Amino acid sequence: MRSLTLVFSPFQMLNAIEARHSLHSSGDQCHLVYCRGVSDRNAAQIRMMIDPAEWASVEYLAEPESLKTLRCRATKLEGMWRKRAPFDRLIVGHFGFSLGRHLANTFHPAEVVVLDDGTASHRNFETRFDYVQSAGGKPAAAWKSWPLMRGLKRTLFRADSRPFDSVTHFTIYRHRIHSCDRRIENSYAHWRSQRNSRIDPDVAYFLGGCLVELGIVTEETYLAMIVHAASRLAQSRVIYIPHRRERSDRLGTIATRTGWTVEALDVPVELHLLRSPAIPGTIASLYSTALDSCKLLFGEVGMKIEAHVIPPDKILIDEQRRFIDMVYTYYTTHYTSGFGLIPVEVP
Repeated sequence: MRSLTLVFSPFQMLNAIEARHSLHSSGDQCHLVYCRGVSDRNAAQIRMMIDPAEWASVEYLAEPESLKTLRCRATKLEGMWRKRAPFDRLIVGHFGFSLGRHLANTFHPAEVVVLDDGTASHRNFETRFDYVQSAGGKPAAAWKSWPLMRGLKRTLFRADSRPFDSVTHFTIYRHRIHSCDRRIENSYAHWRSQRNSRIDPDVAYFLGGCLVELGIVTEETYLAMIVHAASRLAQSRVIYIPHRRERSDRLGTIATRTGWTVEALDVPVELHLLRSPAIPGTIASLYSTALDSCKLLFGEVGMKIEAHVIPPDKILIDEQRRFIDMVYTYYTTHYTSGFGLIPVEVP
């Protein structure tokens, strides 16, 4: 089955590789396009994960992810598709963004597979319900309520961003789906077959976030929450893994206040751990995509997962407060053993 895979982040690339194995796609039939996404560091991490020998072709779109560059990106991908068409399957890692929907509506592959987009997947599943009716896959009222925006996208950016009639969710998450869609469980069978099960119980990883950069919390609050986590993890040798969008000038302050070692990675933490001679006894974060994936990859071999819960009154953006609560609710509902939610108290 000939397929085109479109990814925008390292986590999506991790899932794209898993999908190629799980969906039994032959490497010489699978074409890959990876996009710059939010930054050059984003693209660099994706590049480190790609073995060109495993793909029929690999292309890079360097334009930033925005409406201003949508037309340029769409034109490039349409040319690429026509040159190598027909494709039976479109595998897309960011279906919420207009480019993935545009390609699905333009070329009508037999199947559209949607990969997980990290914690953003919680919102993507919800949006799919808002935009598509429960039967027949036709656009719902919420999507129809933005005719001017849709018209501008189609006229100025050549973007047909209508919801696709039916999609296949290749996912680690257990959310409801439409009757017009289907779900394939992503068990990480390929990646789990490569893991090292030896645990170093005295080591913990704390995964940083870009909450300050996104305006979700103040820098003072973020540092106070990290110091609180340090008191919780005082019996462990902690390695702080900064988010690739996190400002580097804050890392020295974190190291000084906590006594932690800071180690930036050039691949996603999941892949780093798969290649490590031993895995940490604990993975902790405020909230992170990697808490879900590491639970699935390493939970059964004894790794503990901790989410240090941000006080709601410290979240500056109402929509983000609702979204983060959705993430914590998912943790509480779906994870029991080996997963802890740690209340954080900050002044």
